[in-house]
Amino acid sequence: MIMVVSRIRIVAGDPDAVERQYRERVGHVDRADGFLGMEVLRDQDDPASFWVQVRFRDRAAYDRYKRSDAFRDAHARLALQDEKVRIDPDAYDVHVLDVVAR
Repeated sequence: MIMVVSRIRIVAGDPDAVERQYRERVGHVDRADGFLGMEVLRDQDDPASFWVQVRFRDRAAYDRYKRSDAFRDAHARLALQDEKVRIDPDAYDVHVLDVVAR
C-alpha cells in the first residue's frame, strides 16, 4: 500500500471555501481501481493549510488514476469552484510514501 500526501496552503481567498470544496467533491478518486481511502486534514495552527492523504493499493494504481480523465476533471473542479482562492506554489508539495507499518 502507498499513501500520497499533499500539502496545500491558501494565500488568498477563503480557506473555508477549500474545505467546502473537498466536503462536496465529486468523488472520482473513490471509484478508481486500487483506491483505498482519503482524508483531508486542516492544520489547527495554520488554518490556511490543508493536508490531503490518499491511499492506493500500489504505485501502479495511483499512476493510472493520476493519468486519467477523472483525475483531471476532479482537480479542474476544485480549481474553478472559487477563482478567488490562490494556492501558494512554494507550499504545495506531493509525496508518495510506502506504508511500512500500521
